[in-house]
Amino acid sequence: MAERDENPSGGTTPGPSGSWRVVAARLPTGASQTPPGAPPPLGPTTPVLEGASWAEATAVVERLQRMGGTASVLADAGVCTVHPTELAGTRCVTCAAWICGQCRGDAEGLSACAACTRKAKTKAGYKRLRTLFSMFLFAAFLFEVSRYIRREAAALEPPVAVSIVQFAPSHLLRDPRIRAINQPDGDGGRSLHDIATFYAQEYARYTGRDERLLEVTIRGPWEENVRPPTLGDRDASWWDLLLVSWQYPRYFHSLARSHGFDPDAFGARLYIVWTDSEGDVSADSRGSQKGRVGITWLSVDEPNLAYSVVSVAHELGHILGAIDTYEEGSYLSHWPEGYVEPFAVPLWPQRWAELMAVDKPASPTSEREVQSLFEQRIGYDSAARMGWIATEQAELYYAPRLTMPEHTLQLIEQASDRAAARTEAQRLGPVGESMNPAAIGPLFPGVDEAPPAESDPAFIGPVAPPPPGDPAPVTAAPEPPAP
Repeated sequence: MAERDENPSGGTTPGPSGSWRVVAARLPTGASQTPPGAPPPLGPTTPVLEGASWAEATAVVERLQRMGGTASVLADAGVCTVHPTELAGTRCVTCAAWICGQCRGDAEGLSACAACTRKAKTKAGYKRLRTLFSMFLFAAFLFEVSRYIRREAAALEPPVAVSIVQFAPSHLLRDPRIRAINQPDGDGGRSLHDIATFYAQEYARYTGRDERLLEVTIRGPWEENVRPPTLGDRDASWWDLLLVSWQYPRYFHSLARSHGFDPDAFGARLYIVWTDSEGDVSADSRGSQKGRVGITWLSVDEPNLAYSVVSVAHELGHILGAIDTYEEGSYLSHWPEGYVEPFAVPLWPQRWAELMAVDKPASPTSEREVQSLFEQRIGYDSAARMGWIATEQAELYYAPRLTMPEHTLQLIEQASDRAAARTEAQRLGPVGESMNPAAIGPLFPGVDEAPPAESDPAFIGPVAPPPPGDPAPVTAAPEPPAP
């Protein structure tokens, strides 16, 4: 609201309320440039009076003007708090003090007073230091991660040092099956000592390198009543799964150390737990490339020693990077990755079992156990995941044979010509002996032709002959559920 003040000449002069100040642009001749009680001039104006009412301020201005000076009345809020001789243009966004254009220039264009600008710069300096320190810690973390990855990769470079440590309760230490599987048996494929030979031969098939892939050290069995942490189920929280996956291998490492064995000296660590529990205890086996560790549960009641050896070799495949190639639920080999010869005609029975699928496909719904580790092969997908061949090479092997349209048309034309020639040869009978179907060839080369002979360089044949005796009986797999 406006107030009414008495002016020096008598009467009243209306004026606004509030606090006012007088600044002089030019003082009268002979007057002091700095009136008593006023701050020294800092700009083109000189403070004359501060904290006055409107009537007082206007009276001073009138007196200065009569004396020949030039002065103005300004609200206290209209003058910069930091530079009293400068007019304020806005307020500090932090403390709400009035500031001028010079203050904004000092604050690099921000609406901030000098005090708040200093505080902001100090805070920004601390923030930069924290950022630089965080970046340093992150860089150190990345360096350690890269070192870990390189160390893990180097641990699985040929020749890979593999340890196989066995544990068994006291009443099973002298079991004849445990003693038999630990005895070298040449190329029989029913001993733990055959695992290194098997992997070396498979590695040579893909790489052509005649070198030993694994250096296997076998220890035990040592007397232990193994009670590892419970793995739990897949519905557990991610934190529980992470904790158990960390505790589970550490438990077996500590058991090995308690017998004076250092598992850290090996690139791949395999543990065998012997038991006489009923059921398929091998289903509880685990193997992981991340920890370079595998745990295989074996039963002394398993009559097929080869199956036990294959179980250990299978978990070692997981350590080297391969994944399961059987169907989850039915456990039948997954086509085509779980088949050693996925394009054979006929497709069943397969001559070999793929290591990561375990069993040998005998029909669309049944498989049979191998009787020797050397009845196993490592498929292209598993070889690629182990780093033996390029991924593109495995994808090309499993790719459809007919891909390009022009190639398809060309094969159709060739098949038509060959079909006509076969018909003509059959019509001529003995006269057309030189045009017999065998001489003409298959309709679609590479698709409907018979598997190559063992003398053919393209043939992936056995690296060791299968053991003599009758083949294992065909066991029917459970029928898949109806759609």
